[in-house]
Amino acid sequence: DRDVTGVQTCALPILRKVDIGAYAQDEWKATRELTVNYGLRYNFFSPFKEEHGDDDPFDIADCGGYCGMGAAFYHTNYLSFDPRVSLAYAPNALKGNTVFRAGFGTYHGEDQLGDEDSPVVNTEPSTLLTSGIQSNGTYAQYTYPVPAALLPTTGLALTPRSMARHHPDSYIEQWTASVQQALPWQSLLTITYLGSHGVHLFRRSYTNLINPLTDTRPLPQYPSEIDTKYNEGRSRFNALEVSVSRHFHDGLFLAGNYMYSHALDDDSVGAGDADAPENIACYACDYASSDYDSRQSGSFSAVYDLPFGLGQKHLSSGTVTNLFAGGWSVNTVLTARAGLPVNILLSRPATDMPDGNTVDQRPNRVPGVPIYAGKAIAHWLNPNAFAVPAVGAWGNAARNLATGPALWQDDSAAEKTFRLTARNS
Repeated sequence: DRDVTGVQTCALPILRKVDIGAYAQDEWKATRELTVNYGLRYNFFSPFKEEHGDDDPFDIADCGGYCGMGAAFYHTNYLSFDPRVSLAYAPNALKGNTVFRAGFGTYHGEDQLGDEDSPVVNTEPSTLLTSGIQSNGTYAQYTYPVPAALLPTTGLALTPRSMARHHPDSYIEQWTASVQQALPWQSLLTITYLGSHGVHLFRRSYTNLINPLTDTRPLPQYPSEIDTKYNEGRSRFNALEVSVSRHFHDGLFLAGNYMYSHALDDDSVGAGDADAPENIACYACDYASSDYDSRQSGSFSAVYDLPFGLGQKHLSSGTVTNLFAGGWSVNTVLTARAGLPVNILLSRPATDMPDGNTVDQRPNRVPGVPIYAGKAIAHWLNPNAFAVPAVGAWGNAARNLATGPALWQDDSAAEKTFRLTARNS
């Protein structure tokens, strides 16, 4: 649109989408000891659609670049079905003190919606701040910081925002098995195995890289790589968890759990907090421990009502002594976990790389030299354990090769309960 002064103005984009969810579920009491639950869920997540067709998707693989104004953001998916089943078995022979449980399900979901609006961003005008044409016919550009009154109010699209139009819905397969045993002293023991498998996960990568054979980019009008979003990632998680708890009884509550686990992925935890692949042509080379992998973790919590003072049971006399002598409890929550992975990176110029990609490049590992320098956090890693790769070669250090320090945290408190009453004078 243009206003009466002839200055071009832009209406705000209006994005719409349709999400549909439906499910059917049933519970079958197979025997007095065995209960089975099963069901099926269907999900439909439509792509965004700009109401006025003011969008232009960009995908080199699907369109050779820009797909054209009003083109579909991505190809619609219609087959996101989620079957689920679980069972619980409490054998009479064990007098109801033991329960076995197991279950499996798939769970589809949408990705980061903030990265699915890229076709709209591609139509926002880029703005060049200038002070006008000079006598030599060139533009004199302002330098930063630019005065606030001169800043544009529209977004900048100096390079395309790209999202693969082959965009299947992400989903997780999850399974679990557990045994729960009642113990003396109001206590309960639970042993659980957990597993999951992520499929078509959101992943950040790059296109328009240099072809080492021709030393050119597919789209030479863009002199650098183009950030591109995919749904091609994968992950896997397995864990064994043991927990013991004592119900609040006689003024005491106790609970503790320990988990040994391993989480793996190929940079598939989301834009902004994921590692980009070192070699775009080899995602499998980056399949390693997830950024959030902590092999061992546990917690302990306790609440104890102190057994002294008349106020421990009730405040009967209303004296100042009784008001402060009883009603006290102490509690604590102790958590601990092993260290998180550390991805060792270095900066390299694009001319040193076979494909020109400089994002998240890793060094070479020096054989025989220990990775860790000591126990001081400020000097945790040993720089001598790594070396700069040769020009034209990627580093051979694995992703998330090192592990950071462990974390221990305790939160404790003392609490006093007061009973406030009112009576007529």
